[in-house]
Amino acid sequence: MPDTETAGSEEASPEYVRMLEAERYWWHRIESEHTFADATEAEAELIRAGRLLGHHHGGTYRRPEFQVDAATGEVLPVVSALLDAIRGYQVPADEVIMWLCTPSAFFEEQDEPVHHLHDPEGLIAAAHTRFGAQW
Repeated sequence: MPDTETAGSEEASPEYVRMLEAERYWWHRIESEHTFADATEAEAELIRAGRLLGHHHGGTYRRPEFQVDAATGEVLPVVSALLDAIRGYQVPADEVIMWLCTPSAFFEEQDEPVHHLHDPEGLIAAAHTRFGAQW
């Protein structure tokens, strides 16, 4: 994934700059609608290892709070299962977050997959459909 902090450098094409600006806007929208927190160093290591959702921003990792049980502080089993299920597709965590936070026609409600964390089978089936497609 390109570094959104380098947009506007002299070598960048106008198309590349527009793509980075769109990505920056998208992350702003996602973070304005969902609670994110700066990851600890241990969490950043889990993000890099593909065991926790997070994205790199401004020199640090940010992680969505929706993946953690508020009472225990543990990663929700459905998130661990999701990451395990799509590991073979080599999908970066930031793309998984974008997918989770974008309305999807896979669900009857056509809402964000993050609203289906209570339905592990449906969520994982949707993830296989989204990330397992071969073009």
